[in-house]
Amino acid sequence: MKRVRPNNKVIGPALSPYGDDRGTNRMRPVRFLRNLFCLSGRKKLTPKRRCRPKPKLDILSHHPINTSGGPNRAALHPDDASSADLRRVKRVLRKAEGVGHVRGSKRHDLWATEFSWPTNPPASWGVSPRTQARWIAQAMYLFWRKGARVAVNWELRDPGGSGYFQSGLYFPDGSPKPSLQAVRFPLASRRLGKRRIEVWGKVPTSGLLRIQKRVRGKWRTKRRLRVGNDDVFKRRISARGRTKLRGKLGSEVSLVWRQRR
Repeated sequence: MKRVRPNNKVIGPALSPYGDDRGTNRMRPVRFLRNLFCLSGRKKLTPKRRCRPKPKLDILSHHPINTSGGPNRAALHPDDASSADLRRVKRVLRKAEGVGHVRGSKRHDLWATEFSWPTNPPASWGVSPRTQARWIAQAMYLFWRKGARVAVNWELRDPGGSGYFQSGLYFPDGSPKPSLQAVRFPLASRRLGKRRIEVWGKVPTSGLLRIQKRVRGKWRTKRRLRVGNDDVFKRRISARGRTKLRGKLGSEVSLVWRQRR
């Protein structure tokens, strides 16, 4: 790949979020990474003395799919890594960089190359389209906090039928779900204290962004900032208790984010 074009980027290994115990068909992803980068020990990562040739890649890919709940629901096993556990993957990668057990870029990017929540409709076992939209925005915020540079929702359009992955941004007939706007203009927040919250988002275009809070039935602007196309922003605002927030940028408006207590 590099001979064809030196600036081509090699990405891998694109791991699934869950595995099984030893002796079964699926190795758990974090254990796989330790073996790949020649590290031993789960709590204290220790370089092994005798190793195979060091892997060479530019970007580490992981699929932080969560099949048991929302973005904050962690995997039960410490060697699995769902949407709340990207730090487990990053920790192994940074250790491998530190001891020289991975080649390629000096600093490897981390990508969340597949995450998803099926919706009902069309899947009877899915969450509501509104819940999917909220979880996608929240997941993108979590991935950003854990150091991911790219987040890819699987997939763009529902295939229909009886398959599992009815988790697109469009229904089978091509009509958009609320999650389309959640990906185009994500906005989420987290509480830092009784009176402060952190608001995060990513804008679809450049201009003057207004971070707004719902007060007595009207939208009040709490922060104004100039942003460029596709910029990520983070600001702290004062807010107590339950709060409704949104971002407004010209004619573009994010979905309403409901900050709980």
